[in-house]
Amino acid sequence: MTTFILAVDHRNSLRGWLASLGVPAADIDATARRLKVLCVDALAQARPQLRPDETPMLLLDEEYGVDAIPAAREQGLEVVIPAERSGQAEFLFEHGEDFGAAIERAAPDAVKALVRYNPAGDTELNSRSRTQLVRLQTHLRQSGTRFMLELLVPPTPEQAAAHGGDFDERLRPGLTVTAIEQLAGAGLHPDWWKLEGNNEAEAAMIVANAAAPSATIGCLVLGRGQDRASVIRWVQIAAAAGGFVGFAVGRTLWTDPFSALVRAELDEREAVRRIADAYLDIAAAYRAAAPSVTGSDRDRQTTVNAVGGTGT
Repeated sequence: MTTFILAVDHRNSLRGWLASLGVPAADIDATARRLKVLCVDALAQARPQLRPDETPMLLLDEEYGVDAIPAAREQGLEVVIPAERSGQAEFLFEHGEDFGAAIERAAPDAVKALVRYNPAGDTELNSRSRTQLVRLQTHLRQSGTRFMLELLVPPTPEQAAAHGGDFDERLRPGLTVTAIEQLAGAGLHPDWWKLEGNNEAEAAMIVANAAAPSATIGCLVLGRGQDRASVIRWVQIAAAAGGFVGFAVGRTLWTDPFSALVRAELDEREAVRRIADAYLDIAAAYRAAAPSVTGSDRDRQTTVNAVGGTGT
């Protein structure tokens, strides 16, 4: 199953970004809710141009997605909601100990958990995150809800000082592999790993080979808010590496159109069109780079991944 996700679950970062655009504090909530509904409209507009085996999904939070989530359901679009408290150094539940009941009330198609996890970082913090993620996975498996685990590997202060701009290229791929091994060793086997992109094919393959065996479906490459050219490169490299089954991209798609809308340089219809076009550009880049897979090969790979075999 190829999955193309339009991610718009941003909360803390979205508040800061809207403030930087000059949106008054009193208007930030309504403006954020408006953005999320426009992203639903954009994905609905883009969907007819996808292939039958390409599934569009929306990643929407409950805070600012209160209007967008029902709008997505009306459009027949699948919704993923985040379980994490936004902007934290460790994984904490957005709804605390009531996380299970909150998930059941939202009734999403899947739940995403973002964890910042550097194996060379705070071991106690990492241990707490693993414990909470296992609790979440157990609940989701019992309720039959799919699980997406987003892994970010930020540099430690020492790594940032020693490697600076070279961290992504020199250290992050290996640290990501170790992080995946530690998380999987704790029993975490999500449906999807949502992973940072790589500029080199070898790095993408190393990461995919570590993650795909512990994923029921496969890996998704994320955009990290980078420019479209960078994200297209990451998507192409991931698609060709094997083990990846799609992408989850957000700010790269909607930052520029929505900024122009806030500045009254275009109307909502044009903003929706531009977001849809940007999404389809990323989808086309992934599709063009992905190796051709026959139906029997795809079925066989799904079975291999489901039982924890070697990813391609």
